[in-house]
Amino acid sequence: MLAEVIHGKCCPKASEWYLKFKEILRNDKQGVSKLIHSVECHLKKLHANKSKEKKIMVQLEYFKNYKNCMNYAVCIENELAVSADLQFLPHEARKLRL
Repeated sequence: MLAEVIHGKCCPKASEWYLKFKEILRNDKQGVSKLIHSVECHLKKLHANKSKEKKIMVQLEYFKNYKNCMNYAVCIENELAVSADLQFLPHEARKLRL
């Protein structure tokens, strides 16, 4: 998980950062851009070893490459399913899954 690579495993900050950006990705139309910006800022602040830096860069590139496919807020706004997670599915699909 990206948050664990940035902040360290079992660190409360990692959990906080993850939950914050999970919400931002879900509800903000600029969510992926905000996540990318945050990761880039953390990367500048970190004096990470090459291994840790590489792990962050790989995940950062993923978000940059698929940014156009991750507009979850718009999908949710238009009641389109974006995940197997029930809270993302439109109301009609939730009825079918229950």
